Amino acid sequence: MLIWQFYDGRCQRVSEDKDSRLRELERRLQKQQREHEELVERNEELEALLGELQKAKERNERLDSEICVLRDRVRSLDTERRTLLKLKAHERLETDGERERLSLELLHVKQQLQYAREQIPKGEENKQLRQDLQRTQHLFTSAERELRYEREKNLDLKRHSALLDQEKIKLCAELKQAQAKVAQLEGSATGHVAELERLQQRVRDLELEVARSARNRQTNSSLMEELNSERARVIAADKKVCYSSYEELVTLTSLQVVELQQQLKNTLHQLRLEEARAGETSKLERDTRDLSDNLSALRARLQQEQLQRSDRSLFLSNVLFSYYHL
Repeated sequence: MLIWQFYDGRCQRVSEDKDSRLRELERRLQKQQREHEELVERNEELEALLGELQKAKERNERLDSEICVLRDRVRSLDTERRTLLKLKAHERLETDGERERLSLELLHVKQQLQYAREQIPKGEENKQLRQDLQRTQHLFTSAERELRYEREKNLDLKRHSALLDQEKIKLCAELKQAQAKVAQLEGSATGHVAELERLQQRVRDLELEVARSARNRQTNSSLMEELNSERARVIAADKKVCYSSYEELVTLTSLQVVELQQQLKNTLHQLRLEEARAGETSKLERDTRDLSDNLSALRARLQQEQLQRSDRSLFLSNVLFSYYHL
């Protein structure tokens, strides 16, 4: 009877110890399950952020192409404006030369009239004067026609220059709008960089959590070894009790051993589940490292694009400055 009481108390303590360990394992498994769910949610957030970064990159490329087109149009208009200015200056010189030539011709006609008035007799003077007057009127008509033609050309040049100025103002407005879009995208990129830094910190925290999970796996392995040793001791005790002469004690002990074996099976099942979750945690750890590498590469690419946009903004500012001082 003393052996039964001793063995019963020992089995009860072992059972309570196993129950407490099982509850502890269940708490750990629940904690790891929550951590696993948090990792899955964070992974989805990272994928969504990568999608937003890809869209921002596509918008940047589209704006870059638009800026290149605007830059080509500005260069073309600049070349055309310079050509028109040269043509206008050349035509102005030709107009001034034509006026000077007409003035010289008029002066020459006046001198001829004066000379004819002095040389020819009085009777023929009126006839010669009429001829000179007709020739002079013809010269005046030709000069007036040429002056009208020059005025029309100057008006056309002025209208064309006004159209070029309007196109220039429109292009300047488009350039400013493009610069505003670039500045907005730079601000958005800065926000994404801050988000990337926060996510990288979160990745480091998750790596620490994974390391703690690895330590927990080691602890679970040691617990499993303890359970196996405890099972071996129970089996040994069962063998000793089998040689006892008390049939009731043997029957009760066998039932308790079966119960303990069932508890051990449940514990082993829980440990296998925990190992499976630990494997998923390892996979998430690898995925997290891959995402961290991708985020670092994207961050470097964003910094490079920011430098390129700064160079483009400087170029556009120089272009606007040169246009404003034309």
